[in-house]
Amino acid sequence: MASLGRDWRGVRATLGEHAVHSLKPQLLADYVADLLTVKHALDSQSALDSMILRTRRSDNGSLQPSAAAAAAAAAAPIATLAKQLQACVLWLQRPSISGIPPVTAVHTADAVASLMLFAAAAGGHAAAARVIMLLSHSAATTRQGGQLPVHVAASGCHLDCLQGLLDAWPATALSTDGRGYLPLHRAAAASQGGERQHHGEAVCLLLAAAPQTVTATTAQDELALHLAAGASRWSKSADAVQALLSAAPQPGGAAAAAATTDGHGRVALHYAAAAGHLPTLELLLQVAPSSAAAEDEGGDFPLHAAAAAGLPDAVRLLMAAAPDAVTAPGRTGLTPIELALGNNTLQHTTGAQRQAAARLLLAAAPAGDLLPALQRAGRERGWPLIPEAVVLHLPLAEEEWDLVPYNLAGLGRALPAALAHSKEQTRQLMRHLPRSDLFRLRTGALCLGRAQRRTEMALPPPILQQMLCLSIA
Repeated sequence: MASLGRDWRGVRATLGEHAVHSLKPQLLADYVADLLTVKHALDSQSALDSMILRTRRSDNGSLQPSAAAAAAAAAAPIATLAKQLQACVLWLQRPSISGIPPVTAVHTADAVASLMLFAAAAGGHAAAARVIMLLSHSAATTRQGGQLPVHVAASGCHLDCLQGLLDAWPATALSTDGRGYLPLHRAAAASQGGERQHHGEAVCLLLAAAPQTVTATTAQDELALHLAAGASRWSKSADAVQALLSAAPQPGGAAAAAATTDGHGRVALHYAAAAGHLPTLELLLQVAPSSAAAEDEGGDFPLHAAAAAGLPDAVRLLMAAAPDAVTAPGRTGLTPIELALGNNTLQHTTGAQRQAAARLLLAAAPAGDLLPALQRAGRERGWPLIPEAVVLHLPLAEEEWDLVPYNLAGLGRALPAALAHSKEQTRQLMRHLPRSDLFRLRTGALCLGRAQRRTEMALPPPILQQMLCLSIA
């Protein structure tokens, strides 16, 4: 929008008609001008029926908003409205918006109003949304891409805009979009975009508008609770989950809600585990401790989801809650440690985080299950952890030693533990050491022996062992 100007050609001296220049198409320019004219009339407390509007015919009926709607639309300064309308126009001028036609392709004022309201809902522009609905009341019930503006505002957790849409059309709180999502589902699933800090407040607002939606499911049989648990990764808050648990109906209440499965057999804890937000995990475990042992239809426990995401804090918590899940193969046949060591490019975790998650699982899994899993994870990810696994699980049975690769780099780090344990464990370890380590050990032993003979000083065995270990450290 290049410029907003005023053209005082109104029928009254106190009532002006706004003109918008350098905005295409002309229908959009005229509609924005009409919105500013309505705002001016509200600010000057003039009769709305006296306005000269470019896009509204006399047979459209009179503009007679409720006192509350008029007061809400008048609340924001006109400069704020102009700025928000500018943002709405810029949003509509983006190259591609899924499911929404370009503004240049619409030919009626109602269609322009619908697009502008969607833009206001997407950006959380409450002042613009209220004036648009005052001029074009039905825009709030017009779908674009299967959604209503209330779904879009809910997705962004835009509280003021969401409240304005619900004030205008309360029944839209019960409307589903093309994916079977209610506005509550959209707010619960709010992810990276929008005002994530208002996640819980948006959910509470929609629960107040339609309490019965707490038990409604999407086309995938997901409760809002499932979606909110997954979205805690972005919102960094358990408020939405707490609100949904508190609203769960009796009998059963929060515990029953937390144990409810979606279309794939997953409970809310599966979603929270993949998100890794500890307060949300702790809250769900508090109300439904047994959900940590819940398997989905593919055999995945919540621990599998946390491990696959490479989230060490979540792994630690879920290991303690469901120890049997540590060695369980999931839907892909992989155990949690194999998932932690996998290359999941969809997760925003670092290699160090994934290694930390895997290390937590090392001590919990039996060596007979752990060592094959580390071998399957490959030389780059799994094999570097084998020396640490050997140290943690000494003594190893002979068949477990057979699972340790020969000539394994770094295995010398296990020598102090093997020496401290027994000659047999030391012998088994020596069989698997790389030749370079054996050479350094032999050289170190010869040097120590020569030094003792020359000095006629016998070092205690613990000191000798420590010095030999240093030779391959």
